[in-house]
Amino acid sequence: MTDPATRAVLFDMDGVLVQTDRLKAEAHSATVSQLGGNVPPSFYQFHMGNSHAVVRASFLAEAGLECDPREYTQCYHDIYRHLLQTSLVLVPGAVTLLAQLTNRGFSLAVVSSSRSWMMEQVLAQTGMAGFFQARVCAEDVTRPKPAPDAYLAALERLAVGKSSAVAFEDSEPGIEAALAAGLPVLGIRHAYNSSHDFSKTAAQFASLEDRVGILNAIELLVAPVHV
Repeated sequence: MTDPATRAVLFDMDGVLVQTDRLKAEAHSATVSQLGGNVPPSFYQFHMGNSHAVVRASFLAEAGLECDPREYTQCYHDIYRHLLQTSLVLVPGAVTLLAQLTNRGFSLAVVSSSRSWMMEQVLAQTGMAGFFQARVCAEDVTRPKPAPDAYLAALERLAVGKSSAVAFEDSEPGIEAALAAGLPVLGIRHAYNSSHDFSKTAAQFASLEDRVGILNAIELLVAPVHV
């Protein structure tokens, strides 16, 4: 049964909490290179936020390559896992914002299109795991973003209604997914999403360190529920 006093903030992971878009871009580019093609990491910005299968197909098409999708994915996973271990960086202000939201009584969820091992590795390495009462990853849904399934699953796991929650996203597919789930969206801008349409977001921020602006926006979008 939903607690009418509960409010929630749902976070996409990659590009919102951790600076992994650059790592994913490098991993896809390096995978194509190992397969005999050439696609620069900058190509990733046009496809970020989509499922791995969609991004994989886009890189292969751009390179003019044909290969077993499983071979591509295994190579990509090996490269990306190494990059996570050696080059993972938090988005500045992420941990402080999570702590402040927790102190204000918000329930938190991380809602990602990444595989479960990627999510667990990121959360363990950054020390963020304890902040989240719910986690939703690629294996948890049949339809990836931009379908709303991942956000609907998170709301269900938190036992929170859509009118009592807000989502943080950094890509068009993610924004569409959250909106389709009935959630207002706060957008996070960075170098890899400059070409993405953020016109449907309730507000945009260049940094999670803008905590006053972010907290004010959340309070406006998710008003306290009195019981």
